[in-house]
Amino acid sequence: ALTVNHKAHSEGTSFQLTLPPNVPALLQLSAPGYKTEYRTLWPMSGERRHEAFELKREPTPVLFRSTVPAKVLCDGQELGTTPFHHFFAEPKAYRILFRADGFDDHVLRLNLEHGRPQVVDAELVADSATLVVESVPAGAAIQINGVPRGVTPGTFSRLREGAHAVVLRLPGYHTYEETVDLKAGEQTTLEHTLRRLPSALTIKSNP
Repeated sequence: ALTVNHKAHSEGTSFQLTLPPNVPALLQLSAPGYKTEYRTLWPMSGERRHEAFELKREPTPVLFRSTVPAKVLCDGQELGTTPFHHFFAEPKAYRILFRADGFDDHVLRLNLEHGRPQVVDAELVADSATLVVESVPAGAAIQINGVPRGVTPGTFSRLREGAHAVVLRLPGYHTYEETVDLKAGEQTTLEHTLRRLPSALTIKSNP
């Protein structure tokens, strides 16, 4: 749509104007999904002039959100960390990837149309499990898959999904062993009351 001196003139892609000479005219050209362009003309008496306008598209805003803070990559290029807005200049299909430590990558296809703001949500799924180990009494040495991991109580994250061998040792108590099956995205608690070793009694006598 063309506006001349703030008055609507006509719609279309080609216009023919008759302007009074030696009087400045403000031209405003607008179209849905494009940035409005302004131009000031100062026509001279008897002058014929051709003016070409090339409108630039309005960028399309997209809001990215996810269940945990995640980096967002668009066609391999990092855009930011959720939540955030990004403005896309070109309406087309984009490959979007959400990435966060401890979670599986979330990939989707974003089809953009000009001038239509969008919200993109991603629900990330944990790629590892958490194990909480407690004992009575506390202070037992912990081994997970043969590797010392401190003493009870202890919380261990980023463990792979599947079976893990847990061993608890405390002087004066029986050693305890258990295989725990962990599932990604879940927290499992292993609690055990250790059994005391029988007391050793030594009797000496003098004949």
